[in-house]
Amino acid sequence: MNIRWLWIFSLVVAIVGLTACAPPVGYIIKEANHQNDARAVERGKSLLAEHLKMVDKLRAEGDPMGDYLWTRANADRLIPNPISDPLVLKKMYEDASKKGSTDAQHVLGLMLLNGSSTPSGFCLDCPVLKPEDRNPELGIELISKASEKQCFYWSVELDGMANQQCLTPVVTALYVWPNFRDGTLVPKDAVQATRWKQLKLSCAEKLQKLPPQFFFQQKFPACR
Repeated sequence: MNIRWLWIFSLVVAIVGLTACAPPVGYIIKEANHQNDARAVERGKSLLAEHLKMVDKLRAEGDPMGDYLWTRANADRLIPNPISDPLVLKKMYEDASKKGSTDAQHVLGLMLLNGSSTPSGFCLDCPVLKPEDRNPELGIELISKASEKQCFYWSVELDGMANQQCLTPVVTALYVWPNFRDGTLVPKDAVQATRWKQLKLSCAEKLQKLPPQFFFQQKFPACR
């Protein structure tokens, strides 16, 4: 996951909103370097350092959220020398899920569906499972079960313009229903396409109606 910087990143977030997957972080700093913006580079490094410090704290406390975010940090290439073996990343998501991370279960389900170690599947240089290691049916099943607890997963957002690092909820069904509609990763199924599209819309509506206290009460910096 390479994160675009400053106004580029904020524009993407503004356009895509709650259903978005934040772009990856290394790219943001790379983009800032390309623009010769020293302040942007330093701000990006500082935000990333804050995020990773939070991840370390959660892991030290035995919170499965920390294990999930550490796996994402590797998959999204937010750290030096990240784990690049998709099977190892898959096992890390499985372990975090077994410890109680609903977010890891969501992302594991998406990984089994689209093969990518990042939830959206749009990262071109991120680790990807071989076709024989994928299991779309199991992936859908895992997402369905996870959605009984929460209909989204948390994803890191580093906002250079606001100088803010936080986790933002992303609706998982966004990446499921088009596959049933188009028959891409699963057999075409109009009934399932309608079901998952409704899940996407209802989840987005729920998130929009959440009171500010919901975000303030999290163990991590959270934002809409």
